[in-house]
Amino acid sequence: MHGPVALFESMTEAARKGLSLQRYKGLGEMNPDQLWETTLDCNVRSLLKMQVKKVVEAKDIFTKLMGDIVEPRREFIQDNALTANLDV
Repeated sequence: MHGPVALFESMTEAARKGLSLQRYKGLGEMNPDQLWETTLDCNVRSLLKMQVKKVVEAKDIFTKLMGDIVEPRREFIQDNALTANLDV
């Protein structure tokens, strides 16, 4: 297979050699040494102070995204997925 997708896949595969990627739902799923390396070691962690200017709007979005009701979360993601402003 040729083309941009094949190029991307081959570059991604080459970049991941020697790496192990893992996903966790929460900190309780990590082994103690992983938790120390990624979160608890104060010599390498970063803490950022955040200020929320639109408290009511933030609370509404947080409730939609973290709440127990699936449908509002699905609608929010579908409505905003393509226009999300990612601060990278």
